Amino acid sequence: MSQRVWWIEREFLDRNLVVIGVQPSVKILDGTQLTDAGLKVAADVRNSLFVEDYFGGLVDPDRPHELHFQYPTQKIIISGSVVRVAIPAGMLKSRRDYVTIKKNEDGTILIVP
Repeated sequence: MSQRVWWIEREFLDRNLVVIGVQPSVKILDGTQLTDAGLKVAADVRNSLFVEDYFGGLVDPDRPHELHFQYPTQKIIISGSVVRVAIPAGMLKSRRDYVTIKKNEDGTILIVP
């Protein structure tokens, strides 16, 4: 059975940050640049977690077995009882880049992708 190469080390939702731990056997840094293995791990994380393609603090040379990513910044537009939230379309399995959330008078919520 193969061992996990990366995992979620910690999340800071208030700062929109997710820290990914990487197996020490995988060399992800060469100086301050990502290695080919590091690029593969980063691509896998992006595809699995729907994080942004690039985050300025992606690597920290003082922590060579961590990658930092940012979840997409959510844009919220409120109009009356309708709230539109921008989230990744891949999470909706839809081609649209937003979802409409409507709160009904009885307290229930309708989500329209």
